[in-house]
Amino acid sequence: MNTFTGGPIAGDFSEALTPEELAQVMSSSNVGQVVVSYEAPHLYGGVMVPAGGPAAPVGDLYYRRRLDDEFMRSVAAALGTDVNIYYGPFIGASSERELFVGGLIDAVVPPSVYVDVALGRGATAVRRQALGDYSYYVASAPLPAVGAMGNAVLSAPMLYRPALAQGEMTTLVLGLLALLFAAATTLGMFLAGKIFDPIAALQGGTRRIIDGDLEFRLESKAPDEIGELVASFNTMTAALRDARRGLLERQRYLAAVLDNVATGVMAIDRDGRITTLNPPGERILRLEGAAVTGRKPEEVLGEGLESLRSFVASSGAEIVEAELSLFSGESARTVKAVVASLVEGGERLGTVVVFDDLTELIKTKKLAAWLEMARQIAHEVKNPLTPIKLSAQLMRRAFDSGSEEFPEIFRSGVDTVIQQTEILRRIAGEFSSFGKATRLVREAVPLREFLEEIVSYYRGVERIAITLDAGGNPRAYADREALRKILVNLVENSIEAMDGKGTIAISATRDGGSARVSVVDSGAGLSPEMQARLFEPYFSTKTNGVGLGLAISQSLARAMDGEVRLRNRDGASGVEAVVLLPLAKES
Repeated sequence: MNTFTGGPIAGDFSEALTPEELAQVMSSSNVGQVVVSYEAPHLYGGVMVPAGGPAAPVGDLYYRRRLDDEFMRSVAAALGTDVNIYYGPFIGASSERELFVGGLIDAVVPPSVYVDVALGRGATAVRRQALGDYSYYVASAPLPAVGAMGNAVLSAPMLYRPALAQGEMTTLVLGLLALLFAAATTLGMFLAGKIFDPIAALQGGTRRIIDGDLEFRLESKAPDEIGELVASFNTMTAALRDARRGLLERQRYLAAVLDNVATGVMAIDRDGRITTLNPPGERILRLEGAAVTGRKPEEVLGEGLESLRSFVASSGAEIVEAELSLFSGESARTVKAVVASLVEGGERLGTVVVFDDLTELIKTKKLAAWLEMARQIAHEVKNPLTPIKLSAQLMRRAFDSGSEEFPEIFRSGVDTVIQQTEILRRIAGEFSSFGKATRLVREAVPLREFLEEIVSYYRGVERIAITLDAGGNPRAYADREALRKILVNLVENSIEAMDGKGTIAISATRDGGSARVSVVDSGAGLSPEMQARLFEPYFSTKTNGVGLGLAISQSLARAMDGEVRLRNRDGASGVEAVVLLPLAKES
């Protein structure tokens, strides 16, 4: 068997027609015709038979077999007369080859017969021929042929039945044609039933699988290769059915996850059209999923959502995230969005946008921060008020009792009130500085001269040795007053950490693209709790500290695109405080 494509099917149990010959058979032959072809050194006869059935045709079966002398003898035995087939003008197959070998019958078709039957395509031709004094009839009929010759003739010489009339000869030839057709058709239909009908069933089953009917199953008890093919088809169908069930379960699970998470998810295909917007996404963006599906983001992310639209449009192949402000009417929302490309095997499948509404979270954090700050301020304010109250009460008792020590008590109480009032003033001032947006004027600051000025403030401090190393004299791009506040705070923290005795080493160097100022002391160092809370507002380890110094310093440094870092020294006691600031451009 050669091919089965839903069109013509060619087959025999030896050689096959060439594609060109098969095309010629299909274009020039009808069902019921015996078609002759020649492939050296053999002659073949074939017939076209429909494969499948009237309700579900799948193509045509072209069956052929070798027309050799043995086959022609079996046909002659059934007819009771000799049979010959000429291909072109020459003999191709004969039931009595010896007659041609012996020269009793001419191996070439008589010219008049060839003209009338082969070239003229007449139905039949009956001619009287003579063999010496013996005469007999020869009946001839045309056969469609494939190949260079293009003509074939079926011949039945009545050597042993000379008395037959011309009409009987015609009937005999037509019966011969019917016998050839019946033999080929019977075998062709047998092959169609045994081979091509199961293939047609497979083809129909494949269409049902394509249409989604994965419950379909073929029945076949054949033990041969066709049975194995049907069994493989059923196994494949079962595997597809199981895979679809698993896929549907996974899809339902993912859909449930997307519907129940608080995060909005928007999926965009490779053509830039929205395929999915889950319910949380609809709520955050205040859009309806059915209204945006199949449309592009720039078409649906309209007024108030411009920042998200621009963010999605500007995203590339990498994962990017940003905090965006969205507006709906008079309400504003803060959204954290992440955009990632979906890539599989190097092929970009689309984009997924994930976004969370941070509005309530930010409000909650701000409220918690203000509550904590209020608690800390109340605590810091209460500390000075206690000695003020006690001093005032002591002065009143001394005055009421007319104590001789009243002048001394009065002076001491007033000093205490002034001292604690100064603490309250400093708390108010630092709180004001922490909450106030500072206007910075940044410029190139030569650090060697600047640090020398800072160090000069503390030359008179007893038992504190301060050293300075700024040989490279890097220039920081910073605001002078803001930098002064940062460094003064760090130096004073170092002095207090050493209990008034020790060393402080200040240095300025280049660190990549940054200017690095380091303040190293020889104090006790930082505990793990202190390291975790260093930059929290109103956290202080000093009895008279407010706890805003480092928080303000970090805020000022970051406003200048820098940072303050503190860590314990390696291999020695003490703390290293580092200020990193951008380097000023060289003029």
